[in-house]
Amino acid sequence: MPISGLVILLDSDETDSACAFDALRHLPELELGDQVGPRIAAVAVTPSTSADRALIDQIRALQGVRNVDVVFVEVSPAVAEPGLHHNSWLREVPR
Repeated sequence: MPISGLVILLDSDETDSACAFDALRHLPELELGDQVGPRIAAVAVTPSTSADRALIDQIRALQGVRNVDVVFVEVSPAVAEPGLHHNSWLREVPR
């Protein structure tokens, strides 16, 4: 299940950017964060990498969206292995 951190850049046209923001609010896979100027932070949670790519393409195609920067992606297995900690890549540093 991919979890993607996105920065969505809106158009400078206020009408188009307002329409884009409204469309973004209605995407169930997307959680919007703060808007700073023309940029909106967002998190996308999708069931597969192909769905993740399709969502990003859908966002990029919205009128009023200039670009989508993908700043973070984590792909977790659908079912975690028993005994495997989610952050198993973190190791205690020997002293």
